[in-house]
Amino acid sequence: MPWRQWADSGRASWQLGRLAWELPHYLREPIDGTYATTALRQRLAQREVRFVDALRGQVAARSAGPLARLLTWAGWTIADIEAAVRQDGLEVTLGRLRDDGVFFTHAELTGAEPLRRPGLELPLRASDFDNATRSTARLGGSTSGSRSHGIRVFYSWDFLAEEAANELLLFCAHGLESAPLAYWMPGVPALSGIHNLLFDLKSSRAPRRWFAQVDAVAAGPPASTRAATGAVLRGAFGYVLWRCRQSVPWTAGPEPTPLAAADRVAAWLVATVRDHGRAVLKCYASAAVRVAAAAQGAGMDLSGSVVFTGGEPLTAARRRFIEASGARVFPRYVTTEMGLMAGACPLQRDGDAMHVYLDRLAAVPAADGEGLLFTSISPHGGKVLLNADLGDAGVLQHRSCTCSLGYLGLHLFVSQVRSDAKLAGEGVKMMASEMDALIAPLIEAVGGGPDDYQFWEEADDAGRTRLMIAIDPSITRLDEPAFVRALIAALKRQPLRGNLTGQLWEQGDTLHVVRQRPTLSRGHKQLVLRR
Repeated sequence: MPWRQWADSGRASWQLGRLAWELPHYLREPIDGTYATTALRQRLAQREVRFVDALRGQVAARSAGPLARLLTWAGWTIADIEAAVRQDGLEVTLGRLRDDGVFFTHAELTGAEPLRRPGLELPLRASDFDNATRSTARLGGSTSGSRSHGIRVFYSWDFLAEEAANELLLFCAHGLESAPLAYWMPGVPALSGIHNLLFDLKSSRAPRRWFAQVDAVAAGPPASTRAATGAVLRGAFGYVLWRCRQSVPWTAGPEPTPLAAADRVAAWLVATVRDHGRAVLKCYASAAVRVAAAAQGAGMDLSGSVVFTGGEPLTAARRRFIEASGARVFPRYVTTEMGLMAGACPLQRDGDAMHVYLDRLAAVPAADGEGLLFTSISPHGGKVLLNADLGDAGVLQHRSCTCSLGYLGLHLFVSQVRSDAKLAGEGVKMMASEMDALIAPLIEAVGGGPDDYQFWEEADDAGRTRLMIAIDPSITRLDEPAFVRALIAALKRQPLRGNLTGQLWEQGDTLHVVRQRPTLSRGHKQLVLRR
């Protein structure tokens, strides 16, 4: 309904106005490579102390909260944890806690399910994990599931400054700290673009261009409402740029650049390499595939360009296709809950292994050996997490590395990051359970039931993702194009993140119907990955 978009855009406008007012103070002391190196070394040296202090503060502030209750149930005190960390190290201690039942599943973390352990059951809310001791929050975002069981996260200026240091060191490791930069990310009030802008400005690396696939509030309200909302958001964003007093080569905000206009982004890369010798693009992995395809279709050579991807896995197929255009491509791992989590090693010429930012987080395998459990270390994060499942699986490996990030002590790598519980396409994700809630009434309307459909994910040779909805052929009243249109419309009626997802999936022709029976057990709606 329109009031939802009004609420989202109103919150975003208020947030941008507040950012504009306080941004000059945040940017008063920009950081450089020397500062970032020193800061990371200090955080690593204090890593275990920072972890214990953050945990102690959260438990003290929320003595009746789930974290405190779970530790008590497991027989662990903060003093026990501190002693174990001192004796065995942080990761070993986290593994012991996990084995003793001290962890949070993704469903528990979002509040979709209560915390259940033998003799303990607690109702949960995503806000139960909010950092009770953080400095004042300044930037907010939410995970998928915004209508029901999403996670709302707020970042402080101190947290953004830590991210800025990590990102600058990544660029320095790749020799790109002074290379011209552009984004191809959704515009305000979506989180990804403004998030990157704030920590890039801290290191005086404003993007030369910001190409935006969608206007995140464009669908739903009447045209007059959209126009008014857009004016407010762009005005607030322009005020942010004016207040920051940095050399930003544009003042109109993100440039509307739909997925079909990937050639504009490719042309910028070619022109920038011609004029400056190199160029850097940050975008989703699927968007990078589109840029490479547009370049190859137009006979452009992207040599000299570097693309940092996120939002989706950088699969072998995607890497091969992108690099065939002449560009080099490297992954980054970012989540709403914890911000920047890992960045690709400059020595990694294939695969997707990334250095984990151990100064701000810890990671151990889940009990099943495939999932990942993350623990926050920074006292400035929006969440205090202890062995939390963010819905991702992957591979962790400790090994030495001769690049500058390895030299600084970032010796843990994460690779093959994926999620079997989320539908991903065009860089955005929705929980399969969230899509279930939208599809169920559409299936019922054509005579089907909850056992008659299932989600599949497929990729072509270039790595472009298609989300397939397998629907039992016995449902004869189904008009497939109308069904897809109705599902897209339902997504675009959702609050901000759902609206954004609907727009991107509509542009990308992401959703398709295939008339086949579900291939898993009846009623099981888990995402099937087809690689």
